[in-house]
Amino acid sequence: MQILGNKGLVRQTLAGGSQLSSMPIVNTGLFTAGIQSVQTFSTITTTGEFNQQFHSIFNKLNISRQKNQQQVYDLLAMDSHVKNTLRKKGVALAWKYEQAEILMGGKGTTKWSPKQRQEILTAGKVHRAEGHHINNVAKHLENQANPDNIRFAKNKAAHKAMHGGDFRNQTTGEPIDRNKRLKQANYKRVAKNELYGIGMVATIGLGVGFTIGFTVKLAQSGLSIENVKVAAAAGAKMGVESTFLGVMNHLLVRGIGEAAKSALQGVAKNIGLMVTENLSRMCKMAVTGGMAITLFSVYQFCKLKLMGYGTKESLIRVGRSATYSLTILVLSIIAQGLWGGCAGTVVSVGIGFSVMVFKFGQARYTKDLVERLRIYTIQKYEPLM
Repeated sequence: MQILGNKGLVRQTLAGGSQLSSMPIVNTGLFTAGIQSVQTFSTITTTGEFNQQFHSIFNKLNISRQKNQQQVYDLLAMDSHVKNTLRKKGVALAWKYEQAEILMGGKGTTKWSPKQRQEILTAGKVHRAEGHHINNVAKHLENQANPDNIRFAKNKAAHKAMHGGDFRNQTTGEPIDRNKRLKQANYKRVAKNELYGIGMVATIGLGVGFTIGFTVKLAQSGLSIENVKVAAAAGAKMGVESTFLGVMNHLLVRGIGEAAKSALQGVAKNIGLMVTENLSRMCKMAVTGGMAITLFSVYQFCKLKLMGYGTKESLIRVGRSATYSLTILVLSIIAQGLWGGCAGTVVSVGIGFSVMVFKFGQARYTKDLVERLRIYTIQKYEPLM
């Protein structure tokens, strides 16, 4: 009975250690803080540039639209028989809208070929293409300079077809809301950029988490087909957790990162430091890494509580992990400041690789120790059995 009690105690102790070993001692996302900071702030910068470009173009086009429309009203108010002289301005402005939409990633209002879209970007219009007034000028003088009243035909024959085969025919139709199309084109490219940013940090998190989880689990269990499957499942689980934390960190930094970076740069200026590209990168790493530590600490505390640990014990473990993570972050930032370039990223990834090697060795050592203990126990009690 005593032997069985000891075995039960050993199994219980090993199970508890195995459960705890499944908890990362440091945020795996911190190892890639340099890479993730570049990706996250690149997303912020690109979206900002997209929106800035959109507002600049949108405002200029609408100033021209209002100016042309006022000229139309002035012309119509004059006692003159020639009141359709501004129709070409509507076509010219419509081309500018078409160019702006294609510049923002749209395809334009006509089924342009890729070559024709490129021609619009470089030359401002397509050779031989003509502007068609959807609602003909003779009956709708007030819309002669309205770019929304213009639809493009690829050539004269297509333009004639829009008039039913005779240019003297009257035409009517639904105007094109070109302002709305510009907004949609910008929204789509911004959304695509944001989704790309999320996808990249998710891929990084999944890759790092899976690699560490798979390697450590395989080291614990030994190499076999069944153990590879188990290790793959463990790696997938850790990969999902790492992906979740990486995406959440990205979204949080995406929300407050620019303001936090500006605040850190302001502090640097106040103490007499010149804000260089390298200092800016250091600030980005600090923001991304600091947010990663905070987020992981909250996650780790909740997970420890669910595993049955008391509040005090959980806080102690989280504190140790946070301290270790902060040390890695500080070392990475110092390396970035000293050597510039990708030094911070190299250091953080290097430490991450070292931790993985250490955990691999630790797992192998634990496995060998347990095996020796099992053999020793059997040999010790074999005469009694």
